[in-house]
Amino acid sequence: MVKVVFAHGWGFDKSIWYKTINKLNIDRPILLDFGYTGARQHLSLQNCNKVIGVGHSMGFMWLLRNLKNPVSLISISGFDCFYSIYDKEVIKNMRRNIRKNTGTQMKYFHRIAGAPYFSKNFFDSVALDESLKNLGEWNLREKLLKSQIPIFSLASSDDKIVPIEYSKRVFRNRDLNIISGCGHVPPLSDNVSYYRFLERALNVSGT
Repeated sequence: MVKVVFAHGWGFDKSIWYKTINKLNIDRPILLDFGYTGARQHLSLQNCNKVIGVGHSMGFMWLLRNLKNPVSLISISGFDCFYSIYDKEVIKNMRRNIRKNTGTQMKYFHRIAGAPYFSKNFFDSVALDESLKNLGEWNLREKLLKSQIPIFSLASSDDKIVPIEYSKRVFRNRDLNIISGCGHVPPLSDNVSYYRFLERALNVSGT
């Protein structure tokens, strides 16, 4: 049986997928949590022979880097190298801001991402900083280019974090779907096109 693994993006948590899972009636999904708003939860995938990875933003990079022989990968506002979008000095500034005032930095980020209503009582500055460090180091361009598995990508034309022209270039030889009105976080929207895209990608992948 094919299992669906969901990985959220930087600054969010696994709760961004709840609406999607309920809407598409996905059976027994695996939800990773990188600990930005609480306890980290990296579940073991060793006993899953067939896995589809669905990653939002940095979550897509994590899946591309860590999943072994997935059936397919699905990118939601994803990328292959964050520092090819933003200079490494920008990432360093974000790390400084996280250490200085985590709450202020996260409110700003969520507003730019189009999710100002995503608020939590606690943000783990250590986990956030650790992932920002990874964003300044990971470059999966070659791995994405050489990957032979099906990769489906969704990008929003009004995404203020990942420019649409970047998505067009990175996923030009993949199944790229462009929608609008979702900002950087389609899973938190009620966009019908987002659900249709994900349902199709999952069905094609064998769920």
